[in-house]
Amino acid sequence: MNKRMIVSGLFVIWIVLSGCTATIYGVPQERWEAMGEQERIAAMEAYQARQAVLLQQRQERARLKEIERERQFAIEAEDAPQRQLRVDAVYRGEGVYGDLLRVTLREGRLKFQGAHRAYQPVAFKIAAGETKRVEIVDGDGRRATMVASYDGSILLLDDSPGAKRSRAARLVYEELWEEGKTYANLGAKGPLELRGVNVTVQVLGDPPRDRQARRPPPVIVVRPRAPQPEKPAVVIVERPRPERPQVVVPPAVSTPPVRIKITFLKGIVRIKGKSYPIASQSLDLREGEFRTIVLKAQSGKVKVRVGYQGGEVAIDDQPGRGKSAIRLGFGQGWRDGSTYRIEATANRLVEELDVSVLAM
Repeated sequence: MNKRMIVSGLFVIWIVLSGCTATIYGVPQERWEAMGEQERIAAMEAYQARQAVLLQQRQERARLKEIERERQFAIEAEDAPQRQLRVDAVYRGEGVYGDLLRVTLREGRLKFQGAHRAYQPVAFKIAAGETKRVEIVDGDGRRATMVASYDGSILLLDDSPGAKRSRAARLVYEELWEEGKTYANLGAKGPLELRGVNVTVQVLGDPPRDRQARRPPPVIVVRPRAPQPEKPAVVIVERPRPERPQVVVPPAVSTPPVRIKITFLKGIVRIKGKSYPIASQSLDLREGEFRTIVLKAQSGKVKVRVGYQGGEVAIDDQPGRGKSAIRLGFGQGWRDGSTYRIEATANRLVEELDVSVLAM
């Protein structure tokens, strides 16, 4: 079998496999048909060399990706003992109020061995920073495992650790958990595909003394500052009065907390002239800490920078643009939780925003 027959055979195979492909071995079809035997062989060899280089590059990328994955596993394994120590401390009662929850699941259906079935009610405790596997049993004794995790702000039920995208039920911390709150007809698209499940979440432990007789906190309305017209100076002339002994009253001692929990309860974002409600979310901040969060709505999102420094909370919807952030100063109400109504942020990207601040 001579070279001409080999080239012709490879050409026929390539045409069959590639259908109506416009190129052959990287060469336009019209040019390929005009090429001689030696030119075609050279084109084939060049094409195969390029493919070998591409294959080598793909293998190198896969190798680097595997190295990065192993590095992440090593970091997680190194952090695991410290994380477990913190979780153990919470169970011993050494955490802050809100770090330990009792979660109860009842009614609805879960997926057992490929089919949705009723299950026996189950309750479990979970600490901030913990990921727990919860065993659930149906009426016929079939068993399934549900993964739950809690980071101190968000509780995930029916999670898939390691997945690129979580499809778990996502519950954001709220003050109603302290008395116990039930979420009816909850669903999720995780491994067990929760359907119509009633979930009750309750904070365990004793609240701080100054919160045991709690009253509903007042809502403080915060409006953006508008320039005020200058007022004419008023000069008041008083006659000298006889001096009286001065009574000095020492000021009340009030120290801003080191750690606070900020909850964005509700609000409206403006995107391309339309209004969308935001999803509730919480975050913990320590003195001197600044974080950028994303307020998510149905059809868009807005980034907001939140900080806590010197006993003052700052909320800025466009940091660095030259306009002032909304600032919420420390008050005694933070101990029980103060709720603020912000009519609009400085750049009016978020309006009718309800924010609660709670001292931890």
